[in-house]
Amino acid sequence: MSGRLSAIILFLALGIFTNAHGNVPVLTEGSRASLLTCGPGDQLYEAFGHTAILVHDPGLGIERVYNYGTFNFNQPN
Repeated sequence: MSGRLSAIILFLALGIFTNAHGNVPVLTEGSRASLLTCGPGDQLYEAFGHTAILVHDPGLGIERVYNYGTFNFNQPN
């Protein structure tokens, strides 16, 4: 029974993974990816600067920035 349950969970997980990544567009030849950087600042959270990735594809009308490492200034601690 546990082998059967493991197989069901595996197939469900594969279905979710395939679905989540099935909508990713294939970029055209005119696309570009750029690294955006901001220099370090005076505040502790600015000490090492910041980086994001810009993906631009005029053929598909895509211009997205993938950012990370942000936080909410209003959140305690």
